[in-house]
Amino acid sequence: MIPIIRPTLREISEVVNRKSDVPKVEGLHPETAWRCLSHVREALAAGVLFGIAQGVRSAAQQAVEYAKGRDAQGAVVDRRKVVTWARPGYSFHQYGLAYDVVLLRPHADAGAPYEVEWNPFADLDKDGVRDYLEIGLAGERVGLEWGGRWVGKYDGPHFEFTPNLPIEVAVGRFPGFKVPDDYFERAA
Repeated sequence: MIPIIRPTLREISEVVNRKSDVPKVEGLHPETAWRCLSHVREALAAGVLFGIAQGVRSAAQQAVEYAKGRDAQGAVVDRRKVVTWARPGYSFHQYGLAYDVVLLRPHADAGAPYEVEWNPFADLDKDGVRDYLEIGLAGERVGLEWGGRWVGKYDGPHFEFTPNLPIEVAVGRFPGFKVPDDYFERAA
């Protein structure tokens, strides 16, 4: 297997739209980081700017995200507040294989070049296609799985590169990747 080389800070800085995105991309697995940079370029070619909202999460961060919209036992009490469907240990964010994006709107103030646009129906480039859809399609064109295609657990800002391999193959391909304890029971 040919080793994948991590993009340099300079290479990342030349592609991302915000300085704050550099460490988020740098923390990703090298293969995912390269696809993330290709994703940014592909979306830009379509006239859409996005930033990286989240990259790698620790188990503690994943627990905080998982708790949103849920009671103490983990049952969903407010679906509108649910941020993730993955419990700690089950999120590809924890292994550097996933990231979340946010649409960026050019800001009139030169001191703050972009502001976040959360409206899922926004069409800032005025081409008749929702910008979040354009971001999703751009991600798929570079080989990422887009959470906007998930039925029942829609996650429009989420992208991952796993790359649809059985988990036992992914373990060998992605050093540090941990198989969740009950994966094989869940997969059966």
